[in-house]
Amino acid sequence: MQGITVEHGKRVAYWDNVKFFLIVTVVVGHLAGSYCSSSTAYKSVFMMIWPYHMPLFIFISGLFHKNEKIAQKCTGFVMIGLLLKIAMFVMDLVTDYDNAVFSLFSEKAAPWFMFVLAEDILCTYLLRNVDKRFVLAVSIILGCFSGYDTQLGDFLCVSRFIVYYPFYLLGTIIDRQSLEQIAAKKPVKIAGLLVFAAWCVLCVLYVDKLYLLRHLFTGRNAFKDYVRPYGCFARLFCYGVTTVTGCAFMAMVPLKKLPFVTTCGQRTLQIYFWHILIWGLLEASGIWMIIFSQSAVLKMVYLLFCIPIILLTYCKVFQFPTNTIQQYCSRLKF
Repeated sequence: MQGITVEHGKRVAYWDNVKFFLIVTVVVGHLAGSYCSSSTAYKSVFMMIWPYHMPLFIFISGLFHKNEKIAQKCTGFVMIGLLLKIAMFVMDLVTDYDNAVFSLFSEKAAPWFMFVLAEDILCTYLLRNVDKRFVLAVSIILGCFSGYDTQLGDFLCVSRFIVYYPFYLLGTIIDRQSLEQIAAKKPVKIAGLLVFAAWCVLCVLYVDKLYLLRHLFTGRNAFKDYVRPYGCFARLFCYGVTTVTGCAFMAMVPLKKLPFVTTCGQRTLQIYFWHILIWGLLEASGIWMIIFSQSAVLKMVYLLFCIPIILLTYCKVFQFPTNTIQQYCSRLKF
């Protein structure tokens, strides 16, 4: 997340803007995801966000992939992931001791993203001499059929790595500047807005049907029984939804530097790290459910808490420990 939108020492405002709006969807998605079982509205919000927000982060990481300092980059992401994993476990010990579980090599919660990024970087480097179009085709096929293997899952985040890797690899293939030129065209922005609006409408009108695909968009689950007979095609369909909604999302984002937005987009890694812990503590306290479960209006107001969470974790004091770890790892000599 952080540092991935730098080209020759100069930040690209457009991609920082994209990352800002993506981190907003990440925080909103985590807020909404906890209460999907009790609210149709939350299900709709969840499905508006989930197909593209993390795949887009992975895609942007691929756009700025460089085959240099691979060990340092992987070590940095793994260390950040492990630290977040430990912090979340300690929080569970304090808030829900009986259900606190720690598994060193298995991860289903937020740290998965750090581990998958490390795997993406390493895999892309190891396959650097292989035709990327061939690797992309193979990775899509593996992603489509991975759901049939019930042994895949959270161990080393293998399932998410396989399912999401095509987006990282696609980022290494596509020319970044061409994307920026396309995104700058007004007809493209209008088309993106219309497509995204249509997706949101579908998520409201057909939420129960679309929500059946939730386990496919998470990337970590085997095909459920009602999908299994045509699981590979369902995954391919989800790849298509992710691609279309992701392109629409990017098309809507302004290219010019925006006050606060562009700067905040440079700090998405620290926001991702800290918002999980803050949100987890508030959720464990039960305060939010007591206040916001009183009415449908209050339930939707609850989602607005993404704003103070982002504003808080955006502050420079929260650059620790993510920046510290990355800076330390960048100086390591392997």
